[in-house]
Amino acid sequence: MRARLILRMAIAAAAIPCLWVGGAGARYLLRTQAADRKAAERLSTDFPSPRPSQRYLIVSPHPDDETLACGGLIQRALQAHAEVRVIFVTCGDGYRAAVERQFRKLRITPEDYLQFGEIRRNEALAAARELGLAPAQLRFLGMPDGRMTDLWRSRLTDERSVSNIAQVRVPYEWAVQPGSPYSGAAVLRLLEDQMAEYRPTHVLIPHPSDDHGDHAAVSAFARAAILDLTRREPFPPTPVILHYLVHRGDWPQPQGLRIAMPLAPPAEMMGLDTMWHGLALRDGEIARKLRAVRAYRSQTAVMPRYMLSFARSTEFYGIIPDAYAPLVSPGRPAAPTLLGQAVPVVLDAVDDSLLRRLQAQCDIRAVMAAVAGDELYLRVNTVKPPSRTATTKVFARVLGTYDDPVGDAGMQVTARGGRVQGNIEALVSSDQGGTSVVLPLDRSHQAGTAILDIETSVAGVVVDRTGPRVVRMGSGD
Repeated sequence: MRARLILRMAIAAAAIPCLWVGGAGARYLLRTQAADRKAAERLSTDFPSPRPSQRYLIVSPHPDDETLACGGLIQRALQAHAEVRVIFVTCGDGYRAAVERQFRKLRITPEDYLQFGEIRRNEALAAARELGLAPAQLRFLGMPDGRMTDLWRSRLTDERSVSNIAQVRVPYEWAVQPGSPYSGAAVLRLLEDQMAEYRPTHVLIPHPSDDHGDHAAVSAFARAAILDLTRREPFPPTPVILHYLVHRGDWPQPQGLRIAMPLAPPAEMMGLDTMWHGLALRDGEIARKLRAVRAYRSQTAVMPRYMLSFARSTEFYGIIPDAYAPLVSPGRPAAPTLLGQAVPVVLDAVDDSLLRRLQAQCDIRAVMAAVAGDELYLRVNTVKPPSRTATTKVFARVLGTYDDPVGDAGMQVTARGGRVQGNIEALVSSDQGGTSVVLPLDRSHQAGTAILDIETSVAGVVVDRTGPRVVRMGSGD
C-alpha cells in the first residue's frame, strides 16, 4: 500500500510540470491568435500597384516560397505588364520527411534526394504556370538545401560537401551553372550575375527574422550581392528591397484554408524596425494562388494546413530602413558608455515564443552599435540579465572585402559564462542589461558596411536570433 502511494505521488510530481507547460503553451497560443487577429486589422493595404516599367526579382530559398509569399504579387505584376523573374536558390531536395513520404521508405539514398530535386523543380514549373509565369522566367541555382547558413557563416571560398546527396557541386543539368561548387562565393557570384543581367527595380527576399536558417542566410546573400554590385559597378537604379515572411514560430494562426481571412505579420513583429505594407488580393488571384500552392504536392502532402494558410485575402511585404552605427570618440570603458550615443541597429520581438518566455535571459530586445577608432562596439540587450549558462554568438561579415581574410571568413565570437571563443580577439562583458562585444576593425572597414547576425542559446538549444542585419558603419549622422 505504501509503495503504491509513493508511486502515485511520484507520478503526480512528474505530471505537474508537464501540465503546467502544456497549460502555458495553450494560453500562449490563444493569446498569440488574438494578437495576430488584431495585427491583421491594423495592417494597411497600401502596397503600391506595379507599373509596366518595373522589374520584379523574387529570390526564393526553395521551390514554394515564391508562391506562398508572393503568388498574388506575381499575378498583379504580370497583369500590369511588369516583368517578373524568380531565382530558386536551392531545389528543396534535402527535406527528409518529404522524401520519405514521396518514396514510401525510410532508408533514403543520395539518388532519392536527387530525384526529389527533380520533382521539386517540376512542381515549381507547374506552380509558375498557374501564376502566369513561363519557364524562361525561372532560374534554378541548385545550391544545397538546408546548408545555406553553413555557406554564409563559413569561409566564402570554402567548398562544402553535402553528405545526404553525396555531392560537392551542383549536380543538376538544368541549373543556371551546373558544376558550380557548394560555396558562399559561388552563391554570391550567381546572384550578382543574375541581378546584373536582369537589372531589377524591386528585389523580394526573405525577412532576416525568418526562423528557417536557409531563409535567413538567403536574405544575407541577397543583401550582400546587391551591396557588392553597387560598390563595384554602376547599378542604376538601386532596387527597392522588399522582405517577405514564410516561417515564424507557429505563425500563421489559425492554420488551414481560410481564403476570406487576411494574412498579416505576427503581432510581435509589428511596430519594430520593419515597415509593413499589405496587398489586398482579388478573388481570382486567390483562386490561382491556391492552385499554385496545391501544385506543390510533395509539400502539401506533409504539411497541408500550413501550406494552405497562405492562400488568404492579403499578402504583405516589409521595408527595413538602413541601420547606422555612428562614429563616436574612442576610449574605455567601452560599450556601455559609448553605446549611449548610438541608436539601436536591430529591434527584436520579445516574449514571442514559449521558449523565449521561459528563457528570458536569452530573449533579445535590441542590438546597439557604434564605431570608435578601430573597433566596432555591440550591445545585445536581453529581457533579463544573461545567466552563466546563456551563450551569445556574434557573426559579422564586412562587405566589399571578400578578397581579404576578414571578408572571406567573417568575424565569429561565442561567449558563455565569461569564456570567449572565436576566430578573432574580441572583448566581451555582461551586466544586468545584456552583453557587450567589442570587435576589431581594419582601417578599411571603419566606413564600410557589415551584416551582423546575433544568436542566443542555452544548452545548445537556440533561443533567439536577430537574423542577418545590414549595418552601415561610421555614418548616419
